[in-house]
Amino acid sequence: MAALITTQITASGRGAIQVSSNLLRAAELEAAADGAVHEAMFRMMEPGPTRWRADGSVRALPGGIDVVLENLAGRINPNQASPELLMSLFRQLRVDAQRARALADAIADWRDPSAQRRPFGAKAPDYRQAGRSYGPPEAPIQSIGELSAVLGMTPDLLSRLAPHLTVYRNGEPEAAVAGPVVLAALRASLGAQEFAAATQTGPRVVAVTATARGPGRTRFTRRAVVSVGEGDGGGGHRILAWGIAEAEVLALP
Repeated sequence: MAALITTQITASGRGAIQVSSNLLRAAELEAAADGAVHEAMFRMMEPGPTRWRADGSVRALPGGIDVVLENLAGRINPNQASPELLMSLFRQLRVDAQRARALADAIADWRDPSAQRRPFGAKAPDYRQAGRSYGPPEAPIQSIGELSAVLGMTPDLLSRLAPHLTVYRNGEPEAAVAGPVVLAALRASLGAQEFAAATQTGPRVVAVTATARGPGRTRFTRRAVVSVGEGDGGGGHRILAWGIAEAEVLALP
């Protein structure tokens, strides 16, 4: 009996040590990723060739940290996009025309403060008929994840749609920094001359993703959205969003 108790105590002690080790590892990786995000904020405001540019490239920092900066000026804001642009975006994602129109109208009905339903959209009665316990808030979309509640949206489609959207930047997407999917959607819905004239003015809105890696498969990824170039002289920045994109810190035995 004494031997059994000793074994249990030993096992319990080892488990507690492992938990403490995992927590310490998690804190170290989180701090490293957060530090890289803050470094990126300042590097983006440096003058001359040393400035970090939001071009989507991966920057490898000492200590096993990768940083990616993405200019969100090339994305579509679902709060401001016309149903025509949204439909065009869905079509670029190989959604059939009928479903693309319904989803575009449903998103517009979700955000717009009007009880009037669009021809192919969805208002509160449509959600009730579909068995949903909620209806459109008829208010600005707060996050891209909110679109998962829109009638007709699926997890797979949203995962393909999300990389082309942002709620943190106003105005039409800029052709100079837009990806091929958004460019094709713009051409189809706006025409080349109308969107090519857009240029970036004022603060830049940048997504900063920093991944810190530890032993084995352990890692922590911090994702922030930052407005860079604020204030007098354009030397300030403001954090618009701060979240955990991915964490796997308990992978080691």
